[in-house]
Amino acid sequence: SQQTTGSTQNAKTFTATVTAGNRIAVGACGWNASFVSITDNCNTGGTSDTYTITDTNITASGLKCSQGYATAGATKSCTVTTTFTATPTAIDMVISEVNNTSGADGHHANPQVGTCSGTNGCTSGTWSTTGTGDLIWGWTASGNNPTITAGTIAAYLNYLIPSTLIVTGSGLNMSGEYATQAAAGTIGATFTNSVGNANYTVTGGIGFKP
Repeated sequence: SQQTTGSTQNAKTFTATVTAGNRIAVGACGWNASFVSITDNCNTGGTSDTYTITDTNITASGLKCSQGYATAGATKSCTVTTTFTATPTAIDMVISEVNNTSGADGHHANPQVGTCSGTNGCTSGTWSTTGTGDLIWGWTASGNNPTITAGTIAAYLNYLIPSTLIVTGSGLNMSGEYATQAAAGTIGATFTNSVGNANYTVTGGIGFKP
């Protein structure tokens, strides 16, 4: 995951080879520019997989975020590219390979203007899953460089933020998280931001069936 400035695109290569049939999950946010597309070179012959955009241009002030996923068409080195309409102040992007999943199982994204500080204050809103053992993949992006930590709502589950899913700088921080939901039901991605810092935030999440 990474941040780019001075460009309409953000391109990031996975650190390891992506395996055919696994899902590629992407969250992307830009300031003062609208999302256009997600593409990659992860299909046979270096062509792009087809992305399902589950939530697009969810807006909090000038921050616009989108999320989606695709199925990797080939086992190979994989670069994911997000494109925006104009050159934003910054583009933040979080990408993950989701292993051993049969498909998506619900999603939601939610804007919050003003601070979302406090424990689990930044939330995607909720959706209902239908399967047992879903992997819940989430992300949040906030202005004013807050410190972001994972959600810990006991009624949901405890999330983990790996170091590879943290993006900081240029006044826009973004983090991704994941956890396994034990049983089907209402779920959402939540994060905790440092008190008083986050002034505009978008949070999203997608469930993936085992």
